[in-house]
Amino acid sequence: MKKWMRYLSLKEIKDLFFASFIIAFIVSIHSFTDFLNKSFYISYIIAFLILSISFILHEMAHKFTAIRYGMFAQFEISYIGLLFSLALKMLTGIILIIPGAVVIYKHFIHKSRKKEIAIQGVIALAGPLVNLALSLLSFLFYYISKVSFFSDFFYTFSYINAILLLFNLLPIPPLDGFKVARWSLPVYIPLFIFSLIWFYIISTL
Repeated sequence: MKKWMRYLSLKEIKDLFFASFIIAFIVSIHSFTDFLNKSFYISYIIAFLILSISFILHEMAHKFTAIRYGMFAQFEISYIGLLFSLALKMLTGIILIIPGAVVIYKHFIHKSRKKEIAIQGVIALAGPLVNLALSLLSFLFYYISKVSFFSDFFYTFSYINAILLLFNLLPIPPLDGFKVARWSLPVYIPLFIFSLIWFYIISTL
């Protein structure tokens, strides 16, 4: 058994994929009549592939960074949050995803509050950095792709991760950006500015 598998319970894996299933549905659905359209199912499959990879890797980055600091961390799904997100999308068209989060249970406290904030900042930073890497890498594949279908797929992959990067870096608790900014403004400010610029570049292509 691989070392990382010892840190993932079967329930956690199921919750991650179930959350991805619902998130992709929320992003893809516009009205109940969509079920009658074949294009909806194609869009859903593409959304699920992109969002499951982006979402799960983001959460696992938080989890395994916390583990490296000697903590016990586990993804906990929020069924209430997902239900609220689905209802909000269907009633208003607004997309606000609340799937749950990686929760740190056995969190040892350092004598230094500054050290504690730094660790929390590094753990928070890990998730957006994954989205940044995925966005840049998929954009590279989009740029060099010669087949229209793959170009569209990689562009969408890059665009979604650019959104996830920017959103998670907003300096609002409990988002990652708040914890990173609290830890280090010299780290946070350039990264946030880059996320704004990168999102603008992607969205104007």
